[in-house]
Amino acid sequence: MSRAGADPCLGRKVAAIALGAALLAAGTAPAAPVPQRNNLSDALLSLARQSGRNLLFQGAALPPRPAPAIPEGTGFLAALDLLLAGTGLVHREQPDGTIVILPVPSRRPSLPPPPKPPEPAEEILVTGQRMQDRFAAELRSPLPVHILPAAEFNRAADRNMAELLGRLPGVNVMMTSLQGDLGGIDRAARAEGQSIAIRGLGGAYSQLLMDGVNIAQSLPYSRDVQLSLLPPFGPDALHLETALTADKDGDAIGGIIDFRSASAFDLGAERTRISLRGNWTTRTGDYQLSGAGGGGEVEWSRLFGRDNALGLVLRAHADSRPFASQQQTYQSGQFDYAITDAAGHNPAGMDADRNLLATSLNAQFVRGRTKRGGASAALDWRPDAPYSAFLRAGWSRADTEQDVYQVGFQGGRDASFTRRIPLGNGLYRTQSIKNQLHYWFQTNPDEAELLTLHGGGEIKAGALTLRPYLFHSWGRNDKPRHIEVSFWNSNGTTVDEGLEVVDQGGYPVPLLGPKMQAMLADAAAIPASNLGEYTSLTSRQRKDGGGLDLETGPDGMKLQAGLKLVRSDNSVTRRNQRPQNSGGAAALPPSTRMGDLTALGLSDGTWVTVAKGLYDYQVPLIDQGLLLERFRANVGDFVWTPDDYNGNSMSGHEEVSAAYLQADLQRGPWQLLPGLRVERAEISTRYWLSGNQGVPAGGIAYGWNHGESRYSAWLPRLLVNYTPDEDQRYRLAIWTGQVRPALYQLSGSATANRDANGTITLIQGNPDLKAVSALNIDLGGEWRWAGGHAGLSLYHKQLRHYLYDAGANYNGLADGGETSLPLVKPYNGGTARLWGAELAAAQELEFLPDPFNALVLETSLNSQHSRVRLNMPELAPVERLQYAPDWQVNGRLRYAADDWSLSVSYSWADAYIQKYGLHGLSGSGSRMNGSALDVWVRPSQRLDLQGDWQISPSATLEFSIRNLLNDLAYRATIGRQSDAVPETISSGRSAQLVLRLEF
Repeated sequence: MSRAGADPCLGRKVAAIALGAALLAAGTAPAAPVPQRNNLSDALLSLARQSGRNLLFQGAALPPRPAPAIPEGTGFLAALDLLLAGTGLVHREQPDGTIVILPVPSRRPSLPPPPKPPEPAEEILVTGQRMQDRFAAELRSPLPVHILPAAEFNRAADRNMAELLGRLPGVNVMMTSLQGDLGGIDRAARAEGQSIAIRGLGGAYSQLLMDGVNIAQSLPYSRDVQLSLLPPFGPDALHLETALTADKDGDAIGGIIDFRSASAFDLGAERTRISLRGNWTTRTGDYQLSGAGGGGEVEWSRLFGRDNALGLVLRAHADSRPFASQQQTYQSGQFDYAITDAAGHNPAGMDADRNLLATSLNAQFVRGRTKRGGASAALDWRPDAPYSAFLRAGWSRADTEQDVYQVGFQGGRDASFTRRIPLGNGLYRTQSIKNQLHYWFQTNPDEAELLTLHGGGEIKAGALTLRPYLFHSWGRNDKPRHIEVSFWNSNGTTVDEGLEVVDQGGYPVPLLGPKMQAMLADAAAIPASNLGEYTSLTSRQRKDGGGLDLETGPDGMKLQAGLKLVRSDNSVTRRNQRPQNSGGAAALPPSTRMGDLTALGLSDGTWVTVAKGLYDYQVPLIDQGLLLERFRANVGDFVWTPDDYNGNSMSGHEEVSAAYLQADLQRGPWQLLPGLRVERAEISTRYWLSGNQGVPAGGIAYGWNHGESRYSAWLPRLLVNYTPDEDQRYRLAIWTGQVRPALYQLSGSATANRDANGTITLIQGNPDLKAVSALNIDLGGEWRWAGGHAGLSLYHKQLRHYLYDAGANYNGLADGGETSLPLVKPYNGGTARLWGAELAAAQELEFLPDPFNALVLETSLNSQHSRVRLNMPELAPVERLQYAPDWQVNGRLRYAADDWSLSVSYSWADAYIQKYGLHGLSGSGSRMNGSALDVWVRPSQRLDLQGDWQISPSATLEFSIRNLLNDLAYRATIGRQSDAVPETISSGRSAQLVLRLEF
């Protein structure tokens, strides 16, 4: 979260980067000697750490006996057999490599089970409980991976899964998107992460999986996933894979995020856990909204059946979170050049971003609440046989209600609102000479839902292993009941006093003349303009697929192959109703004034201040439910035209088939993973061409049209690992990928526009867009030592036919030139290049004196540089990539005592481009396009505090305080160096308290 105003000083940037370097220095300090442990529990934990293997056992099930001595050079399994000899326990290896220690199963089911121990069983899952064990799992992985276990993220102050992923190296969290109705500044006002970019590439260039299979991508204009739908709990681990083997899909150039769920075999024979949450946010009280929220989760795990071969885990969650923020933004198109030449252009030699003038100001606040719910199930069958099976199911839903209130000052609405004053040197100064007052209210609801089903198994026949699987996923992102009204009048709320703004703590504040002040004082008399406008958007995707993976060959020379088929079906519909445009009734009577809202029953008479001490303007609170009821009651006679009803509708399906072949060759410390993946995709779309109400005319196929696109890719990949010993590994990965365009860019909404001369121009998608192909090179090393570890990765990505994130707009527009009619359609860019370095490290500070030797310091540091040729004449020949900050830092300092812990976490991200500088014409007619006018999200930071206290063996109390420094939630500006035209959001602090009970 950033502070208002200019970029932070160089000192803050240097301090943030130095945090990563400090950790490496800490890693060189000598570690305290580890005392010798001789009981069985400690011996098992020591064996797990030394071997890097995952061990799961119940502490209370171990006999109270000393561990036998293990001869030097004994292998892992032989050592485990020695430790368990005579204990009545056996070990069983799971498909993921985890070793589960269980009692010897009884063959006499008629006998009563042994009594439960009087004390609660202490379940120990090595991976995720200890820092070194988590890193050991990363070190053993054949491909580079970062693992975040549930034991780490359950305590975090994050609000959703997007923010949680931001704790992983190289992941940039975005507060909003360009997804039209599902993005923008009002979405950012919820003050929570919405989506992510991995190593400088947006969500469309990465892949999100659940237990290794694809999930629905139901956003309307891209291949991204709305991560704010998912709460920051549920999975048992998050895996970020940054280089791909041949068994991974090709459309994951940035990386793969895999949400992993544990089986009952991983969690233990029997567990029931209940979590109760309460949360509070500070800003809501300013806007007559309760700041209290909360919820809970329940988890139930059991092993059952013959020999405990069946395992079942059931989970469910529900929570509610209120939010409120104060905002400042500007009206689209209402900013200009402060100094122009005679043609209204930015003068030659003058920095465009330092020559900006805001001719509008919108003071806003939002308030709302998000309610989430979900459930999941994991069923596993693992008999004592060469086969096993599993079934996973998950469902999540998030419903958000949001109200947006705005007081707007528009001093650049059209050319009559400004004048250019000659300076005598051929240059002119732009001045606002009129100002128009607007009051505006809208709802910004959305409903998001995700369902996943996944089943499969493993069959071993000699040296051959088969792994068949099937999956289904369904998702939706809807904005079902958006309604808005506004109060203004082109004559009655316009005054001949220009708009002038000054800076107040980083916020632009208007200097208002007496006429505008008088109008604000009599706001109840402002007449209604928009009497009610209703918009609904639905976006759905269904994804079905399956495949077969096989593996054969001896250790050190394995051959792997597989087939995969996936079909996705998409549909998007957006419809808008404004009945007053056709003489119909709407939510408000035509003569309504703002003061009449109480008499109409739409307000209880409460007026609140937009932002005390900053924007002291009063607005009435409106009941959105009653406003919707009035609209629906009056709109019954609304008549849709074919273009209005179908014009923003699109559907399509995509069929992808893939096959791969890969070898796993190991000799001494070397491992080679050469492979080849082949993919083929066919995309069919259906869209509406607006312009003549669906009636073909003049050789133009108005109405429904169809599009076809085909893509194929041969994707070679090579990963090389060198492991001289168990404490270090060096990696080289050379791999390729391919990302297909979004369906919207291929065949989105299409229109035929007729100009004043009668010339018709077609604007439509481009089914001939090329896929974006990428060559990736990763070089890295990982090291561990007593009490610490570090990993360093250098990466380079080269993308051809680059497509930037245009959201609900087309990806660049150019004359198609293939028909007798002028045709404008999206097109591919050129080559994009990205270079980066990534450091992740941690150190237990055992060398410090007691009690500071219980401190643990963790950090990650990412630096990257990018260049892209967009091939857009109005932008610079070479631009930066979107969503790619130069620097990112995460850090955490944790103190862990016997039954409590306290940690401080910090994150900082450098500025990055959110949107390229294509703004069109200003109100005065100047062309506001160019790379100097890119929209930059400014540097952001957040400091959180977390703690936990184990009240008893079965109860833990946790707390977190978010945004201790009260930093801004979001700040963006037109131009990197200018604060003349900003957007700013402040959401305050929040806190959470969690009680966890385990039975």
